[in-house]
Amino acid sequence: MRSGLRSFAIPDRIATTFPIDGWLRAAWNDRFADIALGRTPFDRSAAQRKKRATVLEQTLWVASAEDLVLYKLIAYRYRDLADAQAILTRRRLVVDRPYLRHWADEIAAHTGKFEVPAKLQELLEAADRA
Repeated sequence: MRSGLRSFAIPDRIATTFPIDGWLRAAWNDRFADIALGRTPFDRSAAQRKKRATVLEQTLWVASAEDLVLYKLIAYRYRDLADAQAILTRRRLVVDRPYLRHWADEIAAHTGKFEVPAKLQELLEAADRA
C-alpha cells in the first residue's frame, strides 16, 4: 500500500467496486474513504457539485448530499440504503429532488440498476413522513 492523504493508505491494486465506475478505497485505521475516479457523466456532475469538508483535520472535497445519496443507491447495500435514508430525512426540505430523479433514471438506464429510481422514490416518501 502507498501512503497518501497524510495517514490514509491507498492499495497498490485498485478494484472496481461499483458497476458505474472504478473506485479507489483509501484506509485509515478502521475507517475508509471511497474515491470515485470520475469516468462517467454522473461522476463528472458530482465533481462539479462537490463541497469542502474537514475530515480528520484535512480539508477535502466531498460529494454533495444528493450525489452521496445516489452513490449510496448505486452501492445498494443495507448500510448504504440506511445512510441514504438518514441523509434524505435530515435534509428533506433542501434536497434537490429533480436532480436526484434525473440521475436515478440515468443510472438505471446506463448501468442496469433499475431498482435505483424506485428505491429513491421510496426513500423520499419515507423522509416526507418523518
